[in-house]
Amino acid sequence: MSGRKLPGLITALASAAIMLTCLPATANATTDPSTGPAAGAAAAQPAARHQDADLTLEVGGPPKTFSWPPDQKNYPPQQVSVTAPPYTRITALDLHCTQGHQCPVKIAPDGRSATGDFTVSWTFTDAIEVTLQATDDAPQQGGTFEGSITFGDQTRTITVTILARTQPAVTACRKALDQLQVREGMCFWPQQDFQGQIVVRPRPSGTDTCGTISPAKSAVNLTRETRLLYAFTGCEQANFIAQVEPNEGRSQFGPDTSAQSWR
Repeated sequence: MSGRKLPGLITALASAAIMLTCLPATANATTDPSTGPAAGAAAAQPAARHQDADLTLEVGGPPKTFSWPPDQKNYPPQQVSVTAPPYTRITALDLHCTQGHQCPVKIAPDGRSATGDFTVSWTFTDAIEVTLQATDDAPQQGGTFEGSITFGDQTRTITVTILARTQPAVTACRKALDQLQVREGMCFWPQQDFQGQIVVRPRPSGTDTCGTISPAKSAVNLTRETRLLYAFTGCEQANFIAQVEPNEGRSQFGPDTSAQSWR
């Protein structure tokens, strides 16, 4: 069983819980930083709204790039302005000035905004790219936030989903498995954000049985397969609530939702 798994037949086998204690790292949430208005010349008419695009970032994770694809049209000199979504910062703005033109770019010291100028008429033949990174003050539970990128009368929303800080939990799970001298398994926590007492369930890849766990609201998967979580015992398809990809963690499964079985 590899790749994306689908809920399957109920199996009544349950794994015995092995209890270990760890103190997961926490992060303090702060209020939203000021986003400020987008820079650039005012549009002559209401901005045209394009289809939104999503970008997923993890607190403490690497930057990722949002791309506005080219439309092959000709444009006069104008400014591109970017407002970063809350809890993110702009690390790069690339206008891909490949036509021998000068396109100066300025990024605010706090990374909250950026501008780039096409100083002569230009043809939109290469993507405009904005690179963003989640800031350390992002809420520990993550969330979805919006920024924007604008040039001329066109605006596109940048919708960013920030995932919880999972790396400390992944490290804690790996240490717990190492103590048991096993390489693969899952770790569960009774509270969101990897809080509470860690419960370790060794399980090698290729094992497709249903295991029962005490109610859990956070999980780390250190097997080579996608693992599925269910709201009640028995791994019933109707009770499926979340999946956890290999070498990743989930810090919440929904409003006040707990997993009680997995496969």
